[in-house]
Amino acid sequence: MYVSVNCGYCGKEFGRSKGHYDEAVRMSWKQFCSLECQKLSKQRTVNGICKTCGVKIARQRSRMESSGNIFCSHTCSAKYTNQHRLTRLMVARRNRKNAKPICANPSCDKQIGIDNKQFCSPQCRYEACKIQDEKYVVKKIGDFVKKHGRIPIKHESVSLYGRARLAFGSWNEAIKSAGFEPNPVLFSKKFVANDGHPCDSLSEKIVDDWLYARKIPHEIKVKYPWNNGMSADFKVGNYWIELFGLTGQLKTYDRLMKIKLEKVKKYHLQLISLYLSDLFPKNHLDRKLGVLQR
Repeated sequence: MYVSVNCGYCGKEFGRSKGHYDEAVRMSWKQFCSLECQKLSKQRTVNGICKTCGVKIARQRSRMESSGNIFCSHTCSAKYTNQHRLTRLMVARRNRKNAKPICANPSCDKQIGIDNKQFCSPQCRYEACKIQDEKYVVKKIGDFVKKHGRIPIKHESVSLYGRARLAFGSWNEAIKSAGFEPNPVLFSKKFVANDGHPCDSLSEKIVDDWLYARKIPHEIKVKYPWNNGMSADFKVGNYWIELFGLTGQLKTYDRLMKIKLEKVKKYHLQLISLYLSDLFPKNHLDRKLGVLQR
């Protein structure tokens, strides 16, 4: 009984006995139509033609199979490479010369006559930067809320606040665009602490509630002993507590704060100074006011 088999070298179909066929399949042998094909399949070199000059050459079978172009010498290889490289460069230069760049602003499709510019006008540059800032600010606000569980205040990130102003016009508009309700202005809305004390800001309420939760007796708006109208935000025993919430924002506030600190030093008062960084984004009152619990 014979079966049809394709030659492992030339691909010609031929007949072979079923026993020999099964043995070759079992041993993973290639099957050939003749001894000549079997001999040729074992040769390590095969004949080819140089891509440049057309001379017949012999090359290893693996090199012939891996590369579509073969050459008889390095000279022919260099000639072929240089010729095609020049052709590619000429085509690329022609395309670059004919094609003008398009404005980088997504909402503008005008072509630019100058290659080293990205935008067709200052207005397009402003709009493109604004779009980029809008995406950045909205993402950062969302990440902050996800991490801290509250809306950020502008003092917590000066760089983010600046980009929000450029992109949306104001910090609160940036918060709204991110899908959240803006915080009340820190020093414009009055608050009432849990113990009933009136507070001028959210920050003062946080400090007052911290003292009340730990059952620490405290006074608010206590006048300093030098009788010039200045008062401390809180007083616990011999400790005077000041919340410098507008430090670095108003020159007048900084000047009065300097005077107050000089007077405190002159009268040898025990002052505990608090800043917004002690409350936001992480509350550090346990560390700053821990002496009051001893």
